Amino acid sequence: MTLPPRLAARLRAARPFARLAPGTLAQLLEYAHVESLAPGATLFREGEISEFVHFVLDGSVGLAAAAEKREGTIIEFFREGETFVAAAAILRLPYLVSAVALSRARVVAIPAAVFRSVLGRDPVFARAMVDVLAHHWRLLVEQLKDLKLRPTAERLAAYLLVHADAPLEGRAVTLALREPRRALAARLNMTPESLSRAFVLLRQHGVSNAGRSGVRIGNLARLRRFAYGASAVPPSSPPRPRGG
Repeated sequence: MTLPPRLAARLRAARPFARLAPGTLAQLLEYAHVESLAPGATLFREGEISEFVHFVLDGSVGLAAAAEKREGTIIEFFREGETFVAAAAILRLPYLVSAVALSRARVVAIPAAVFRSVLGRDPVFARAMVDVLAHHWRLLVEQLKDLKLRPTAERLAAYLLVHADAPLEGRAVTLALREPRRALAARLNMTPESLSRAFVLLRQHGVSNAGRSGVRIGNLARLRRFAYGASAVPPSSPPRPRGG
């Protein structure tokens, strides 16, 4: 099923599809379809064979994992304009995680066989996917550093800083936390109670509520010093680009 032109245009504007020739993009999307998901709906499950590469049109999707006799957790969030689980499709391996809608969401599903075929023929697309996968690797390393090196409040501060779209130090910024607080706690490897305590502690560093699901950072430089210490060294990964 070919995607409607307006949806194809959404993909054309996002990495890793932005530089594809129109004919190549048409081949990639010829058999793609859109999945509409209610909050809590499962897109695929851990251990299933990867049949699709996914692109978020709207909403938020969480990659979730579970262990026997232990409560599951959220590994990462993906929002509109981002591509996810390409590695499983490229390697023809099962999914390492499940994908769950954290809000109402629409996701484009591109057949893995078509994705691999275009990837093998088009060097521009291959290079774009290298960039996306390299960025995902850096996100993973940064998350491991947070989990191993930072207490809960500093971990939350680092997360807020990464997602704050504000290039000017010292300026106040407001950001929306679109995922449920329980999902955010799982993503940061905290209990919901620990997350609440971390937000209370961050009030001392200029963080306050902004509406129902927003957070205001009064001073980015001040919060950065708290999260990363006196050196105020930010994460090596840049803010997440669309598609990665």
